[in-house]
Order: sequence, then C-alpha cells, then structure tokens
Amino acid sequence: MRAASRQRGFSLIESLIGFLILGIGMLGVTEMESYVIGASSDSHQRNAAVHMAQDRIETFRSWCPSGCVTTFDGIAAGNDSPAGVLGATFDRRWTVLENTGSGQPRFKLVTVTVTWEGKEGATTDASTRSVTLQTKIAAVPSSVVPLATP
Repeated sequence: MRAASRQRGFSLIESLIGFLILGIGMLGVTEMESYVIGASSDSHQRNAAVHMAQDRIETFRSWCPSGCVTTFDGIAAGNDSPAGVLGATFDRRWTVLENTGSGQPRFKLVTVTVTWEGKEGATTDASTRSVTLQTKIAAVPSSVVPLATP
C-alpha cells in the first residue's frame, strides 16, 4: 500500500485534460493564422486599388496644351476595368467637374473611385469595397508655370 502512494507521474485523466487544453490552443492559433492571411489579401487588394486610382489621376495630370494624347479639354468622365489582383475584379470610374467662372482660374475637379468585391475569406464579410481619390487639375500646364525659388 505504501509503495502505491509514492508513485510519481500523471494519471490517464490528467493526460487527457492536458491534451484537450493543448488542442484548443492549437485550434485558436490556426484560426488566427487564417484571419491574418485573409487580412493580408485584403490589404494587397486595397493597395492595388489605390495604385489604380492614382495611375488614372497621374494620366490626367500629364496633359499638355497640344499635340499630346491628353489635353485639358480631353479630360472627361469615364470608366474601365483594370486587370484583377489576387482574385478580385476591379471597376474604376472617374467623374470630372469643370470650374470656369467667377474670376477663378479654370480647373477641373477629378474624382476617381475604384470598387471591387472583397475576396471570400479575406475578412468576415465578402462585401463591396471602394477607394476614392480626388484632385484639382489647373488649366495652366505645369511646363508654363515657373518653379518657385526656395
């Protein structure tokens, strides 16, 4: 009897409870890893959308008075579908409002919006996401305006 009370080690019940706790912990780690991978995918898609909007704005900013592909009067509203990234399909739309009056310099207000469907599993929902950038483009080409001296 005395020898049995001096035994060291774990019983079967203690071992099973330990494995259960370890299993629950590992399940939580794999769930977190899945969420991080999805959030990373969503981040890459959002980054691509910002670049697409910025690319359209820079195309409009590079206009020249004549003999170029884009002139100031050629800056107009439109839309297109740039190539997809990481399984997402993008839709890019831009609106152009022209200011011509009341003594102010002539300029156009350009708003570019890129929308896409969130990749399933990227976040908790697969809803439509969007990025919007806005800028003003003056009628005076930058080649005509002298640079200010520091």
